[in-house]
Amino acid sequence: MRRLADRLEVSEDSLRRAGGKAIPQANRRIASNAASAGAVAANAQGPVKPAAIPPADLQVLGLLFKTPASAAEILAPDLESASAREIVAALRNLPLDGKWAPRLLDALQPAERAVASRLLGDELGYDDPAATLRALVGKRRTQRRLKELEPLVLSGNAPVDPGLRDEYHRLAAELKGTKR
Repeated sequence: MRRLADRLEVSEDSLRRAGGKAIPQANRRIASNAASAGAVAANAQGPVKPAAIPPADLQVLGLLFKTPASAAEILAPDLESASAREIVAALRNLPLDGKWAPRLLDALQPAERAVASRLLGDELGYDDPAATLRALVGKRRTQRRLKELEPLVLSGNAPVDPGLRDEYHRLAAELKGTKR
C-alpha cells in the first residue's frame, strides 16, 4: 500500500479511503486531525464498495494499466461490465504523459476508483503486456463470434451458408484446446 501511495503521490490514508478500506487504529488520530470537514463528511457515509467486475474484465484492465496507450484497441463489446467500460473510457480521455494514474482515479466514480486503485497496485509483471493484451482480447472476440455462430450452424432447421459453416469450423479449431 505504501509503494502504491508513493507511486501515485498521494497519502496512504487517502488511498485506503478511496479503496474502501478502514484506516488502521494507530493512524486514525493523525488522519482525523489532517482531514477537512468535507472529507470527514464523505467518509461518514461508509466505505466505498468496489464495483462488481468479472475476473476476465479485471485481467484486461490489469494489462491495460501496464500499457495505457493500448486503450484505443479495446472496444465496448470486449468488456462484459459497464464499470470496466467506464474505466476504459476514462483512460482513453486522459493525456498519458507524466503521472496519469492519479488523474484516472480522479476521473472515476468511487466504486470504479476502488477497483482501479487496487489494479494499479498490482505488482504482476508481464514480458510483453501489449502483446498479452492483444492475444487476450483477440481470444475473447473469437469466443464471442463462435457463440454467435453456434446457434446458426448447429440448429439444423435451415440450410446453413457454407461461408458461415467454414468460419464456425475455423474458429472452433482455433479455440480447440483453450479454455472456453
